[in-house]
Amino acid sequence: MDTPRLIKMIYDLPGKDTPEHAFAYYVNFLCSHIYHMRQREVLSDNEWEGWLQWMKNAYRYGTIGKYWKENEMESWFDPSFRNFMNNEILVHSKDNGSTRTKN
Repeated sequence: MDTPRLIKMIYDLPGKDTPEHAFAYYVNFLCSHIYHMRQREVLSDNEWEGWLQWMKNAYRYGTIGKYWKENEMESWFDPSFRNFMNNEILVHSKDNGSTRTKN
């Protein structure tokens, strides 16, 4: 995170070494880990609902969703998490062209 240009070690594309790009990878991997903890029943219903709302808000109100789509970050994740992101998180995000909705 302190040296975003190091992302080139795993993803060497021109112009992808910004702090925002590195942070987007970090947040997506965090969300993936949380999602899989839920699948393994490590998180309680309350913990999951809190994280789920956090993810929805981050993708709805922030710019992270554009990194998921424009930089093809979804290709770095397993099909189950990609499906979750595309069908449950990003469907209401501003970066997906949808309007902001209340849950």
